Amino acid sequence: MKTVTVAIGTHNRREILRKCLSALAAQTYPAELIEVVVVDNESSDGSREMVESFKAPYKLKYAWQKNRADDSSNVGARLASGEIVIFIDDDVIPHSAMVEEHVKTHERNEGPAAVIGRLDWPAGKPMSPFEEYACSSGALMACHKIKDPENVDFKYALHGNISFRREDFLKTGGYTGEYYMADTVFAHRAKTEFGMALKHNPAASADHVECAPFPLYLDRRELCGAAAVSYVHRHPELAGALRTTLAGGGGAGARSLRAALFIAHNALRPLIPALEKLYPASKPLLFFSYRVCALHRYLKGARDRMLDAQKHGLKEFVDPLV
Repeated sequence: MKTVTVAIGTHNRREILRKCLSALAAQTYPAELIEVVVVDNESSDGSREMVESFKAPYKLKYAWQKNRADDSSNVGARLASGEIVIFIDDDVIPHSAMVEEHVKTHERNEGPAAVIGRLDWPAGKPMSPFEEYACSSGALMACHKIKDPENVDFKYALHGNISFRREDFLKTGGYTGEYYMADTVFAHRAKTEFGMALKHNPAASADHVECAPFPLYLDRRELCGAAAVSYVHRHPELAGALRTTLAGGGGAGARSLRAALFIAHNALRPLIPALEKLYPASKPLLFFSYRVCALHRYLKGARDRMLDAQKHGLKEFVDPLV
């Protein structure tokens, strides 16, 4: 049987992290074959003390890094001793068979592969309107949108529950670039440059217990748009998938879209709190408003990054701003 390392990046989520570690202590896979590496990004809530005092049946390692000096997964993979490394977020609570199912999928595949596990809200969780939208639309969890589990589109290979053979992951150089959208771009690189298959095993499941509120989600969408421009600079073939041509260039159609989104965002954004109070009667308009506002902020982030690049003379960095 293969040895497994579960790598968890964390920041100030001590109690949820404790639940995550406890769930990993209740896996169907033999505990003596499991190692857990916690990579702490400057927590100040006692996470370190909790991890160091946690009584685990598996081997537990703790690492601290300052200012997110590197992606937590990269740090975890370097510290790992397992043949397979599973990356999960600190607000992910694994189901009992998660580790075993990741291993089974790798054993069925001879070549390099990434295995995407399933994430969902905890059963019975009371959900806010935005959480309902985030799940159904795929904005935060999109496993239900995967059409072919044997050949997954790279945009679904998200960071919260994914595994690799450790040596295959390290050969790729790991997650690079900016924090936002790093998982999407890594999956594209892994598939196109390293011939890595992207597989989905819904039985490798876990609960995702935290959801950013809508205002914070919008801020993050803007940061994602900015990051997308940087990635497209290095990987021009991603311009269509990351929609950067809609932010700068794209002709009259893109220009009209940006104008329409600007007007719609300014009209709909102030209405969202009231629409949330009227939910579920307001569901069609509310979900449309979430989508419009998110796309506007994403394209705004991308366009602002392009304008900043032009301001500093980096003309090769951007599409023509028309």
